[in-house]
Amino acid sequence: MSIQFTNAAEAFAGVAAVIVSADGQGSFKERQFLFDKMARLEPFAGYDQAAFNKLLGTISTRIYDTLPTDPNTLQLTPPAWTEFLSAVKQQLSSAQCAEVAQVAEQLAHSDQATASENVLLAQLKEGLGVG
Repeated sequence: MSIQFTNAAEAFAGVAAVIVSADGQGSFKERQFLFDKMARLEPFAGYDQAAFNKLLGTISTRIYDTLPTDPNTLQLTPPAWTEFLSAVKQQLSSAQCAEVAQVAEQLAHSDQATASENVLLAQLKEGLGVG
């Protein structure tokens, strides 16, 4: 059980993948947010829509193929969550940690955040050291 991201774009994409899957379904509004807002962030400079889409798919697959999930909720287990946050933090500055937490919150609220998304957002902020 070990996951690594090689740059900030992968770390941002990883956070997005975990947030989108938190309620068990990706919505059109979440997809719209990803492509209209998130893709324009600095870590994705130079990515066209196809490259951005490919990155999201690759990172999502890497996360869920590498890290264990709870069989009932399909959410990352607590040890997997710790491993995931560590991998994210290794690629991001303090400012980028704050930015990815803010973007994750906007993503979750793009289609009315569920209770599971709100719990995950709180854990994300705490794990990244942003309030």
